[in-house]
Amino acid sequence: MATASVGQADFASTHDVFGIKLLRFAAVQGRNTVVSPNCVLYALAGLYPASTGDTKRELARATGMRESTSLTELLPVFKGQSGPRWQRESAAAAWVDDSIQPSQAYIDSMASDLDYRVTNLDLQAPRSIQMINAWVREKTNGKIPLILNQMPRQAVLVLTSGLYVKSSWKPTMRLMDKPLMFTVFGSRQPAKGMTATTSLARLETAAFDAVSVPLDGGLAAEIYLPKGGAPPELVADGLITSKPRFPTGTVPTMLQMPYWKAEYFASIVEPLRKSGLATIFQPRGELAAIHPSAFVIEVMHRTWTEFNDRGIEAAAATALVVGGLGGGEGRPKNPKPFIVDRPFFYVLRDTTTGAALFMGFIYEPAKYQ
Repeated sequence: MATASVGQADFASTHDVFGIKLLRFAAVQGRNTVVSPNCVLYALAGLYPASTGDTKRELARATGMRESTSLTELLPVFKGQSGPRWQRESAAAAWVDDSIQPSQAYIDSMASDLDYRVTNLDLQAPRSIQMINAWVREKTNGKIPLILNQMPRQAVLVLTSGLYVKSSWKPTMRLMDKPLMFTVFGSRQPAKGMTATTSLARLETAAFDAVSVPLDGGLAAEIYLPKGGAPPELVADGLITSKPRFPTGTVPTMLQMPYWKAEYFASIVEPLRKSGLATIFQPRGELAAIHPSAFVIEVMHRTWTEFNDRGIEAAAATALVVGGLGGGEGRPKNPKPFIVDRPFFYVLRDTTTGAALFMGFIYEPAKYQ
């Protein structure tokens, strides 16, 4: 995160807090749960140019927008770049029902400031939901095959965002010869593990020990391992207030961690409400640039993530439905162990902008076979 601009660092800090709150309210304890704050916020940002009053203030708190900042400053946090050894692709689209005429200033802002593709169509036509799901499949490299099962009758606008990330570990990682014994709720279970001996940025507090494992394309996987038998949720909660940062130096480390794969697909309306976004779900007239009585009636979020010895692959999609009433390194010496042998919290971070692309609680690693 050292290369992030001041504005990007502010956005990243705000997005971390939003993401942890969203994850906490979306998670089922004892189950793998992974969300993409970056993907959800890209969809929410599509409401910002239309918002006024309390709705605008709540969206500003979530996205990090201020009176002195513009949406074009926020855009780089969402838009990544691909390279020869990694992919990071993101996109957003607005699907506008033929029955409404949003203000031209709103449409122009979405398209020019946030790089949204805007399409007019009949949202109640069967082909519309097919088009939206096809767009999601394309933007997530086929990992998210569907985001909407049906179109709400009140729908007048759908905002979609898609994110796909694939990258390789910078340290040489190999499959462990023996199972990694992973302890969940007092029970030791054999997990498929990977290991590397390398130098890593490390962060230790009274509550957790953490490492940042670099990936190609300016990405890093931050692994937060609780101390004293505490659940990973408590570690995440503590990061909201303490906001510690990894030091710039590295420590020789012998890393062992499990393979894991996680999928999540659910409505996140209630997690968003509990995270501090309440007014977007009320017909207050504060999204009038879309429709006089516009309000959000559904937000679906879906993620797919896989971590193995080759690297990481992850995808996410969000569909926000608006309704309207009526309408490789050398081996270091004396490495310090970091054994991921119990449930943990992790963040997949863009180290250039500081953006948290994905974050999750991992309770169920891949089984050793």
